[in-house]
Amino acid sequence: MLQLTFQSVPCPFSSPLTPPPLKNRPKSKPLELSPVSGALAGPTDSAREPDATENQTLPDSHRDPSPEFPFQPFSGAAGRALRRQPIACRDYFLGLQSDQWEDSVLKGPVTSQNGCAHVLLVAVVDLCFSSLSPGPCGGRLDTKTMLGRTLREVSTALKQGQITPTELCLKCLSLIKKTKFLNAYITVSEEVALKQAEESEKRYKKGHSLGDLDGIPVAVKDNFSTSGIETTCASNMLKGYVPPYNATVVQKLLDQGALLMGKTNLDEFAMGSGSTDGVFGPVKNPWSYSKQYREKRKQEPHGENEETNWLITGGSSGGSAAAVSAFTCFVALGSDTGGSTRNPAAHCGVVGLKPSYGLVSRHGLIPLVNSMDVPGILTRCVDDAATVLGVLAGHDCKDSTTVQDPVKSFILPSLTDVSKLCIGIPKEYLVPELSSEVQSLWSKAAKLFESEGAKVIEVSLPHTSYSIVCYHVLCTSEVASNMARFDGLEYGHRCDINVSTEAMYAATRREGFNNVKL
Repeated sequence: MLQLTFQSVPCPFSSPLTPPPLKNRPKSKPLELSPVSGALAGPTDSAREPDATENQTLPDSHRDPSPEFPFQPFSGAAGRALRRQPIACRDYFLGLQSDQWEDSVLKGPVTSQNGCAHVLLVAVVDLCFSSLSPGPCGGRLDTKTMLGRTLREVSTALKQGQITPTELCLKCLSLIKKTKFLNAYITVSEEVALKQAEESEKRYKKGHSLGDLDGIPVAVKDNFSTSGIETTCASNMLKGYVPPYNATVVQKLLDQGALLMGKTNLDEFAMGSGSTDGVFGPVKNPWSYSKQYREKRKQEPHGENEETNWLITGGSSGGSAAAVSAFTCFVALGSDTGGSTRNPAAHCGVVGLKPSYGLVSRHGLIPLVNSMDVPGILTRCVDDAATVLGVLAGHDCKDSTTVQDPVKSFILPSLTDVSKLCIGIPKEYLVPELSSEVQSLWSKAAKLFESEGAKVIEVSLPHTSYSIVCYHVLCTSEVASNMARFDGLEYGHRCDINVSTEAMYAATRREGFNNVKL
């Protein structure tokens, strides 16, 4: 059995779309989660019938009436023009419900016309990350619009000549520079990416595309080996280390024609959960600059201090999550030992996938915990994650822990009816320490599925309380073993002290590692 764990948790500053209304669905009553005991409470109110109107517009309560943004990386007429544009145009939306999450705020109206929903997410617009301009459905779309499309849609546009790999690459490089304050990247491989884009463009002109990732900008966490590009693990211990080979997952992306934009920031050696412990400084969450969050902070004491008013990305793959959330790439690789891909995905409002152990090769991933490390995938939608997993999965002769059996492509079914789904809520997870904010969003998600006809039940995972204990025993043991190799003799940093071998060991590790590793 292969376990595929997706996680994309809406944060309180996001504006997630509710699914299109389903026709002829059975009415049902939503369940609410009890805040203390964790038991499922009884039904409270009936599900609301969707508006069947062809053209729908959100009410004023879900729009942000402010004419200007408090944070404006772009200025002048160009900036004003960009800020007026929607960031996504999804042809397969059949309709759009007007009952968004209570805490979502959208810039301007959201309408559904001719089966095409135009959406504007406030946090992305406030940062002017995408500032995507709309085009007529099915017509030529520019780079701004393309950044809001799925991998398959962009791949189709590249094949049809609606856009070029070089245009995509230049747009993403521009956004990397404009969002440098996020500290998402440690190394930006501009020359490499542009050369790869040029080669991809030649292939498209000849009609010889390498696959759905050909010409697609990607980023890689800086604990994956990349040939000719510095790989630091955000540590002084490996500053200046340039691997002579690519990690298997990196090579598979390049073999598909992907464009490597750069190496992303992380907790040192991927040991952390906030992306704040690396030697290159913390990664700032793009949602820190959303309209909602900035207004909230202004109401608090000392709320206008720009140096401290930012949110963490989660970790340890925070740089990769921020890079995807900020539209500087379509896909980013992370690594996941105990949540290091899924955690930042939740914090940054993107999709995080930890494949089953052995499904994707670890060769070239600098290890933290060998028995639990897995390359992770971060994208902006689930279908994109499935596409990338289809590229990366499979046996690797350089990693004996990978599966031997052939792996088929992962194609997600088009799910328009959730009435046959049975969704479990683990009662052990509803603990008193769980914040009311997270609990509220969890309850809303359960209600959403229930209102669409799915069955939501309480389940029990009785060994939950032991899992974290077991994890820490294994994790600390293997971390100690893996970090022992950095002794100043074979590779990595070496101090100038030569009084004795023991003194050199101690000084090297003191200079090379942060306090967490020591």
